[in-house]
Amino acid sequence: MLVKPAKRDDQGSALVSVLVMMLVLTLFALTLAAIITNTTTGLSSGRETAQARAAADAGIVAALASFKQAEDCTGTVASTTAPIYSVTCSTDTTDPTQPRVTFTSIGASAAGAHITVQSVWTYTTSQSYDTNVGQLTFFQPVDLPAANTVASSTSDPARVTVASGNFTCRTAMAANVVVEGDFYANNGCSIAGWVKVKGDAVINAGGRVRGSVTTAGSGYVNGEVGGDLTTKSWVWVDTGGTVTGSVSSASTERAWIYGTVGADVGVNGAINTSANSAIGGNVTAAGGDYADLSGTIGGYLQTAGYAYLRYNSTIGGNLSAAGSNRTYIYGTVKGDVAAGGTVYVDYSGNVSGNLIAAGTERTDIYGKVGGFLKSAGAVTLYYNATIGKYLTTAGTNQTLIYSAVGGDVTSRGTVYVDYNGVISGSVTSASTGTSSVYGRVSGDFSVTGVVFVDYNGVVKGNLNAASTGTTNIYGTIGGNVNSGGSVTFPNGSIGGNVTLPRTSNFTPSNARQRVGGLVIQGQGPATQTAPTVTVTFETLPQVVSPASPTIPIWQDYGFAQTDWSGYDMVVLARGSSWCSNRNWASNLSEFTADTVVDATACQYGLTQHPASMVTVAIKAKVAVISTEVDLQNVTFNQASGASANLWFIVPSDRKAVKNYSGVTEGNGNIYLNSSNLNVPTMLYTPRNISYTSSTFTGSMYANDIQPYGTPGGITAAPMKFPIEIFDSTGSGTVTPGVFSMSLDSQREVR
Repeated sequence: MLVKPAKRDDQGSALVSVLVMMLVLTLFALTLAAIITNTTTGLSSGRETAQARAAADAGIVAALASFKQAEDCTGTVASTTAPIYSVTCSTDTTDPTQPRVTFTSIGASAAGAHITVQSVWTYTTSQSYDTNVGQLTFFQPVDLPAANTVASSTSDPARVTVASGNFTCRTAMAANVVVEGDFYANNGCSIAGWVKVKGDAVINAGGRVRGSVTTAGSGYVNGEVGGDLTTKSWVWVDTGGTVTGSVSSASTERAWIYGTVGADVGVNGAINTSANSAIGGNVTAAGGDYADLSGTIGGYLQTAGYAYLRYNSTIGGNLSAAGSNRTYIYGTVKGDVAAGGTVYVDYSGNVSGNLIAAGTERTDIYGKVGGFLKSAGAVTLYYNATIGKYLTTAGTNQTLIYSAVGGDVTSRGTVYVDYNGVISGSVTSASTGTSSVYGRVSGDFSVTGVVFVDYNGVVKGNLNAASTGTTNIYGTIGGNVNSGGSVTFPNGSIGGNVTLPRTSNFTPSNARQRVGGLVIQGQGPATQTAPTVTVTFETLPQVVSPASPTIPIWQDYGFAQTDWSGYDMVVLARGSSWCSNRNWASNLSEFTADTVVDATACQYGLTQHPASMVTVAIKAKVAVISTEVDLQNVTFNQASGASANLWFIVPSDRKAVKNYSGVTEGNGNIYLNSSNLNVPTMLYTPRNISYTSSTFTGSMYANDIQPYGTPGGITAAPMKFPIEIFDSTGSGTVTPGVFSMSLDSQREVR
């Protein structure tokens, strides 16, 4: 039977299609929702970050304004309302010519997101003239030859500052001196005050500084320093050198003292002294290398290393040598000696006090120790040596005594008393070996081991030998004998009793005849306790490096007529007769009111001078502004009854002569040749002061002073710049002066 297939039902297939479509649409909807959610979150996060970044930037702006107003950091700058920020500030003046300030700003969004921005700026401080810089300030190396003297107008020393390069002094100066480079005091130099140096200080033979010398470099003295010598680097006081005060060196290099130091010496390195040296105070050498000493030290010596005292050396106080190597004493120590190692005292060596040696090797004494001697190692006391008090040795080797000990001897090892050995006290030994007596012992002789007493040996007290071995007596025992073992007594004498165990022998048979007391059986003596010797050394203080002196940077003054409120202004045209007149300086006597002469239009400055000497009486305060000034053959005096001052100013722009007319101007120099400035005067120029055969009273602020020919004399007098500002613009702004800032970098930091 044929069966016809039934018609297919399409409803199930459609249902599957619908379900698949619904699944796809659902997945798409979920994906779209996630995308929307992520996008929304990203936008929200980006908005929070932007808000935090904007707040941090706002903090930088606020801190920058605060810094500009105060010209310094003023603490944390913060905001409590949106935008919220907190800014800290720090300055770096390592390079005084380009100081930097760093602002670190943390900005916060409303939702609490944080961004940190760091902004670094260079800045130029207000250029105000520092009257404390000194009466004589130069910005090039200076060499002041002999007879060009510097006096002071007051009872205090003047101030001389060399702000760039070295200063070589060969003349008398009633001044304090600050030097950016090195300082050389050569023969003929005599500084009345102190000297502060950023480089090295060299006081050569014939050079003298009456005050102290402080240097951020090294210090060499073969002349004289009347105060202290303080250095950051090495120090050397040569044979001809004298430092009246103290010497301090922060360097770990070896210090050399061959001359005279009146007070203490403190160095971070080791030290050498010579036979001609004399140190009046104490010496502290914190370096671990050895101290090599000759000459005289008035106080104590402390060194982190070991010490080597040569012949004819003397230490007036204690010697503390913490180094573990052997300390050698060929000279004299008037106090105590404490050594981290062993000690050798030569025949010529003399220690007036006590001696403690922490080294475990043998300590050798040929000379004298006035007090006690303690050694962590064994000791050899050679012929002619003496120990004034007791001797304690903690070494396991034999201690050898060939000379005198003023007290007891206590030893971990055995003891050998030579024929010449004399012990004023008792002897104890913790060793189980054999101790020997060939000399004289005034007290008892007590050992853990056994004893050998030679024919010449004398023990005035008791003899105690705890060992079960045999003790041999050929000499004299003044008291009792107590032995843990047998006793052989073929010769000599025993003044008291003999006690020994039942199992021990007392031989020979006639031995009893030489015993002053009884021979009895009993328990042997107790063993002896081994001594210990330790030394504790204090940590030596470190010398702190001296601060470098503050060195001024060049301060420009550009000149503007508006700066000079209260002064009459005389303006010279380019064709003015002043510009070419030999007697232009005589015109200054005409001013009876405070006056400024503006000669900046003179093409070559005021470069003419009288053919012969002229005298000009100054009646007021007068400032002359010119690109070059020649004062040759001019004498300036105070007019009768006047209180006058003079200023000769070469305007400056970035430490160069300021150009006012666009054509070649004067060279910036100020010339003093056969000039006599008896009126308090200030010379200001970015170039040089030429100086010969002249006298000067006042202040100089210049690139350099160049003495030529016949010497002259300078009387330094404090002179302020005549107006309230001292800037590079000549803008006439009185306060706050010039202050500029420049952005170096700005970045986000984590």
